[in-house]
Amino acid sequence: MQRPFLAWIVLMFSVLPVHGESAQEYEVKAAFLYNLAKFVEWPDAQSKGPLVFGILGPDPFGEILDRVVDHKVIGGRPVMLKRSADVSQLADCQVLFVSASEGKRLKQILKDLDGRSVLTVGDNDEFVRSGGAVALVLEQNRVVLEINVDRAAKAKLKISSRALEVARIVH
Repeated sequence: MQRPFLAWIVLMFSVLPVHGESAQEYEVKAAFLYNLAKFVEWPDAQSKGPLVFGILGPDPFGEILDRVVDHKVIGGRPVMLKRSADVSQLADCQVLFVSASEGKRLKQILKDLDGRSVLTVGDNDEFVRSGGAVALVLEQNRVVLEINVDRAAKAKLKISSRALEVARIVH
């Protein structure tokens, strides 16, 4: 069994219930976000240099995501974190968390990302059905992973079957 997969399974089964939009909820979501990146393959042109996580809009993680990715490496690539309210400032990201407040602009944001290999992640119930690639939704006080495989394919991303096995697939 590969170490990243083992980490994923441990994460999936050791998650404590979370309650509402709390620090604990975003600790779990930050861990999901970081670990999910281990199961994504980007095209060769984007598989070199740092792996950049971006947060578009108000940051619901606070310092939590900083701690999760601090001094981490995925696939031999150092992990970096960027924040902005402007999607054009996050053009070099491979993983882009779109804050819930950006929901009204989501169609335009996704259009701006067309042709780029960016894993878009959100945390509202309609994110993947609206065209995002991954949603981290809260159901019955647990974080559930939803993946829009069509959006991931459009972004030329390969998500490991091991990640897909533990996710709810949306087309």
